[in-house]
Amino acid sequence: MRRRKKTPYVITFFIALLVFGFIGFATGYYVYQNRLADPPDISLEDPNNNPLYKDPPDVNNPDHDPENETPVTRNELSIGSTTRVVFRTLYTSCQSIRDNVMEPLNEMIGLRESSFKDYVKDNLSEWQVVRFSTDEVVLFRRLDQICPDHFFVTELEGYIAVFRFSEDGEKILIEKTSIPISVLPAIDQDKLKRGIILKDRDEVNRLLEDYSG
Repeated sequence: MRRRKKTPYVITFFIALLVFGFIGFATGYYVYQNRLADPPDISLEDPNNNPLYKDPPDVNNPDHDPENETPVTRNELSIGSTTRVVFRTLYTSCQSIRDNVMEPLNEMIGLRESSFKDYVKDNLSEWQVVRFSTDEVVLFRRLDQICPDHFFVTELEGYIAVFRFSEDGEKILIEKTSIPISVLPAIDQDKLKRGIILKDRDEVNRLLEDYSG
């Protein structure tokens, strides 16, 4: 009777190895695909859990080279051709504020705040810089006089007179009336001798009508 040949042990071993290798590859591929579909939760606010976070340079480290760092630049404000230059005056006698607005002079353009303050100190000594930006520069002064917008009614040679003031504070006679102050009550005479400030011509006319009646 003829005996059946047995399968060699080596062939069986290689077949089993191939089977287990295929199973391992399929399992690893499946796990990898699941990880791609569900990425890890990365907090941008937590440096310890953020791979994009980079520690600041250690300046105490002897290997630290500041020249290799990107410098932080700061644009300082300066006067441009479109900057408004405002000359603001407070007239203490009438408590009025007037603004005169102008374009910057050629020598002002390009000046930064410190340089502009030096310019004002050397050329506009009665003014001081109270605001500085690329849009607007404000210079301020205080004058102990009446502003040109108001009228000043007082006594002149025994009669009621109306004055206005120039930009330089010079008193300009507008009208000398025929109303003598001697016919007025003493309290009104004292007011006129000190001077009465009125904001517009309508107020002046009403006052003269009252005194003439």
